[in-house]
Amino acid sequence: MDFLRNLTQSAAEKRQVMLTAYLDNALTPQERQQFETWLAEDAALRAEVERQRAVKVALSQLPRRVAPRNFVLDPTLYGRRRPQPAAQLYPALRLATALT
Repeated sequence: MDFLRNLTQSAAEKRQVMLTAYLDNALTPQERQQFETWLAEDAALRAEVERQRAVKVALSQLPRRVAPRNFVLDPTLYGRRRPQPAAQLYPALRLATALT
């Protein structure tokens, strides 16, 4: 499926994927060399790498939160929904439509 996904990606999308992989140190040596060549030639790409790197550093400095163990909603806070008046009319309107 990756082959098909790569066929439908635009050049900008492929470049963004490579930029992300570069920052995550997930490129093969050949891909890394190709990306660094692009980086040397394109000032806008260098600026984007620095922006992405700054975002990554900022996110890594955020405090870690532990996910709650239980994801069940509290019934006192999220009780049963009250039926809507229009929804109560639906069966009658449906019958009237069928009779018409």
